[in-house]
Amino acid sequence: MAPIHLVSHRMGFASICGTLEHSPNLGGYQISTYELSGLGTPAQINAARLTASMFPVLSVSPLMGRAFTQEEDDGSQQVALLSYQTWRSRFDGDIHILGRKILLDRKPYEIVGVMPREFEFPLVPGQLNRCELWVPMSFTQAERLQGSAGDWAYNMVGLLKPGITPAQAQQDAAGAAQEIMRNFPPALRSRHIHPSVQPLDESTVAQARPLVRTLLLAVTVVLFIACANLAGLLLVRVIKGTLVPSGHLPFELPSSALAVEQQRSDVPDDSAQPLFPRGFGMRFSVANACSNTLSVAADQPVAKRNTPMRAPLSASGFRAAK
Repeated sequence: MAPIHLVSHRMGFASICGTLEHSPNLGGYQISTYELSGLGTPAQINAARLTASMFPVLSVSPLMGRAFTQEEDDGSQQVALLSYQTWRSRFDGDIHILGRKILLDRKPYEIVGVMPREFEFPLVPGQLNRCELWVPMSFTQAERLQGSAGDWAYNMVGLLKPGITPAQAQQDAAGAAQEIMRNFPPALRSRHIHPSVQPLDESTVAQARPLVRTLLLAVTVVLFIACANLAGLLLVRVIKGTLVPSGHLPFELPSSALAVEQQRSDVPDDSAQPLFPRGFGMRFSVANACSNTLSVAADQPVAKRNTPMRAPLSASGFRAAK
């Protein structure tokens, strides 16, 4: 079952959980920040508030300790889970970290677990190790009030039942949205909810696409400038005579189609009188630097030829030579 992503309003959080028939396993989260103190100089850190159901939905378990429980979430217990990077950098990888108290916004929280090194949630395009810790959602009294200004910053992730498509979950979410809007207070009657259900990986990639396009454009421009500079440099060296391009044939060139048909596949270079033998090469040199006239010189291989050399090129401004 692939996780799906849904943007939610706090007032409809419980309604959505009870209405989505095709996605019984749901978890909610909200990105937040806290002041971490008690470890020296206080620091502002990025964190996330999660419902206790989020960990089963994401199918992840802590590396050390445990995740917080539904009772701790409902009871507003002040517990926290550390990211692996935070555990190593801020706590020096202390193996006795479990049960230790830290201060978040000057309130004591007990560390109950450390997440695995590869765990990163929620994913923010272009940023790594954004969330340093996770705490229970534990809605405050102010957040529970109808019409609270902070009610629109919640997200949900759920697991679909086997055989259920995101389109069917979208229909469930639309029904839940209608139920939520019917229960709006008069001050919010003019607002409308347009639910969007999509696979979690697609939601993450969609957010990263503008950044990827920008990086691709920047790389393309830099590559174009580098190629133009290199081409100009090589051209100047050829004109000045400091660079003489040359090349040699890695095979012989028969003199006719009949000679090609008479060649044997298991014997190399078996043409009687090839037009150009293996190793035949050409080089370009400057004939007159003032007039910028180039000459083409044909080099014979060391082996003796049986037929007179033919001029490989003949055009205005070029001459062929042995």
